[in-house]
Amino acid sequence: MGAIRTLIQEAIEKTRRLSRGLYPVHVVEQGLAAALEELAHEAEQLFVVRCTLEIADICQGLDPHIAAQIYFIAP
Repeated sequence: MGAIRTLIQEAIEKTRRLSRGLYPVHVVEQGLAAALEELAHEAEQLFVVRCTLEIADICQGLDPHIAAQIYFIAP
């Protein structure tokens, strides 16, 4: 019973992480750079890979709608 509960909790957590990517709240609240940093961190955690992120200064001050579209292109 404990193993099943653990598997269910892990599935719920993975679903939450994936669903956050559907609407990048951090793009609107904290900007594109913060959202991409979080995305890289989540990818490292979920897929056990190393992610390197280089962000140009042009990312600052973008329109939130444009930033969201760039965010969706990133993965």
